[in-house]
Amino acid sequence: MHQHARHSPLAAHPCSTISEGAHALELRVDLLASTEPAFVASQVALLRAASRLPIIFTVRSAAEGGGFRGTETEYFALNHLAVRLGCEWIDVEACWSEAGRRDFAAQLGGSRAIGSAHFQEPCAGAVALEDTYRRCWLAGLMHVVKVVYT
Repeated sequence: MHQHARHSPLAAHPCSTISEGAHALELRVDLLASTEPAFVASQVALLRAASRLPIIFTVRSAAEGGGFRGTETEYFALNHLAVRLGCEWIDVEACWSEAGRRDFAAQLGGSRAIGSAHFQEPCAGAVALEDTYRRCWLAGLMHVVKVVYT
């Protein structure tokens, strides 16, 4: 270990060790103690102080297996906060309205979007998977697609 590395705040932080080999850190906003903007911003700041890895900002809705029970307006307000905070990736669930997702995609700034869908059941087949992929992809407005079946 280099002499100066011992005194680096990154070297001493647990994220430095547990994120070794990772390419990004996911912040599950829906699982935080509060979704108030100031609190969420403080959590992003803590991650930034602990790691130089890109942040994937995720607000997983209850309908998709997460803890967020708010409205579509509240959901996109949190995601707009992620853009303002400079989060590199934002997970955008396909369960929200197409209009809301298109509007959000038009305002991404320097952030990139992951179009996602999560199911607590097995995949019903190729046609269902293809339909879900298209809904997530949103005609190319999302940068990456993630579909999860359990």
